[in-house]
Amino acid sequence: TQLYIEGAAAERRLVTAREQAGIAREALRAAGVRVQAGRASPLEQQRADVLRINAEAAVERGQRLADVAHANLALRIGQPITGPLDLIWFDRVEGYGPVLPTEPAGTLALAAAQVDVATAEAQVQLARSQRVPDVTLSASARRLEATNDVAAVFGVSIPFPVFNNGSAAVAQARAKSWPAGVELVVSDAVTYLEELPDDSVDGILACYLLRNVPDRERLVREMARVLRPGGGVVIHDYSVQGSTRAKAIWATICHGVIIPLAVVKRSDVPLHRYLYTSVRDFDSVARICERLLGAGLVDVRHRTYRGWQRDLIHTVGGSAPL
Repeated sequence: TQLYIEGAAAERRLVTAREQAGIAREALRAAGVRVQAGRASPLEQQRADVLRINAEAAVERGQRLADVAHANLALRIGQPITGPLDLIWFDRVEGYGPVLPTEPAGTLALAAAQVDVATAEAQVQLARSQRVPDVTLSASARRLEATNDVAAVFGVSIPFPVFNNGSAAVAQARAKSWPAGVELVVSDAVTYLEELPDDSVDGILACYLLRNVPDRERLVREMARVLRPGGGVVIHDYSVQGSTRAKAIWATICHGVIIPLAVVKRSDVPLHRYLYTSVRDFDSVARICERLLGAGLVDVRHRTYRGWQRDLIHTVGGSAPL
């Protein structure tokens, strides 16, 4: 009976995982439409793609667990399991004996509910920290009292999620209930990688990381060292070197929007000035590719994005040789 229950539970978890994977694929499709329409950042599409990959991995993991449960049950009963188990049987079986009251204190259900509450609070904090106005274009006429002249006034509001020092996202991550085998580490990137053995990592996604690490050669070298053969590394960041247009757009956004809004919001103004200079002085895309190739990675490739983000936001990828 215990093996049958385990097999049925594994099948139900697999059904749930497949439904979640379908939802993740639909969310990715919707995010792609929003990005193409200019209603969302490409990062939203990338996050949706990561969620889709995780959901599909959960389906594969659920399928393996279901196969193992079926094999154990077949071994016990002495015949193969050729079809799905009778899951409706559990709904037909009634309980036996009086229903005993359950004290919520100390139960797993209460612990899970507390984790959900903590996660929700962290998500609210994160949403509040990332609030910025939508893209808005405005025009009006204003009369200058000193000269009685009439001037045309144009206003541009650009959503740029930089008024967040990361503490809300870290709080959300710490409050999240992570799956078995997943560990959240808040650490210096180079120090953490140096503690990992060779060929121990399937893939690395480094968003806005390389620009903020003093010893970039060392970081890229450690990334290449810990990657398994065939493993991939993706670097996503701003870079304006080599593009006069991108430099002008970045300077306009920072000096016309980001830094003034940081002053108005009483945010960390030096941090946002650092944002401007760090992007201004960061490696060119060609230099990032050279770093990956110099560390022994292969199949190095690059892409930028449409619209005003062209030649400003970049994604560079490479793979460890097989």
